[in-house]
Amino acid sequence: MPPAATDAGPTDAAWRTGARDIAGPALGTLAMGLTVGAAMVHSGLPLPLVLLMSLTVFSSASQLVGAPLLVAGVPWPSVLLIAVLLNVRFIVFSVQWRRYLGDLPWGRRLLAAYVAGDPIYACVHRRFPLGPDERLTPARQQQMHRYFWGAAGSNWLVWQLSSLLGMALAGRLGDPQTLRFIGVLALLGLALPMLDRPAAGCAAAAAALVALAGTAWPLGAPMVAAIAAAMLVGAAVGRVRHRAP
Repeated sequence: MPPAATDAGPTDAAWRTGARDIAGPALGTLAMGLTVGAAMVHSGLPLPLVLLMSLTVFSSASQLVGAPLLVAGVPWPSVLLIAVLLNVRFIVFSVQWRRYLGDLPWGRRLLAAYVAGDPIYACVHRRFPLGPDERLTPARQQQMHRYFWGAAGSNWLVWQLSSLLGMALAGRLGDPQTLRFIGVLALLGLALPMLDRPAAGCAAAAAALVALAGTAWPLGAPMVAAIAAAMLVGAAVGRVRHRAP
């Protein structure tokens, strides 16, 4: 577990720590942004709509899947439903985010929900770990807020700039799937250190097995099933260990 360097000191130091901690994971964000930017241009969507989606959607899965569906004439409610299914994991994340950001005003919580991507959760969880019944002290909560905005703001900026670069270099980047694979590997490297408890490891293993078994299932179904399996297995292992003498 990294040292809690943000437990003390001015809040701008916590912001800088967040920006520094996200620098490594942001390489994955960079690869994904380049991939999505190029793929969105190749999809055939008008450039103004591509730019609007980059700014508002901020989700690689939704953009990569949604753009060709829109071009194919699929009704937007169906595209929206698919996007929700692809991002259902954030419902799970929100349960944990509430412990960190639930004290923010409503408007700032909405903004935090927009920028709180996968690598941000991993960084916050590692820097400010919480046990099942733990809460941050008011001083540490303030430091965590600044850390969050430093990491999330930096990550968002990398995403937007790399997406624009991907749009500009769409004809020169080669196979977008290669870049996407690099991004996934970067996120995987960030997630592995979080598997520091038996429940987390078992949940990850269950999710991986279900996702592999469901590669031929309809769009979005493997992710939903994998998340459900992870939640069930993780909860079951946690209860067993809690009851063990």
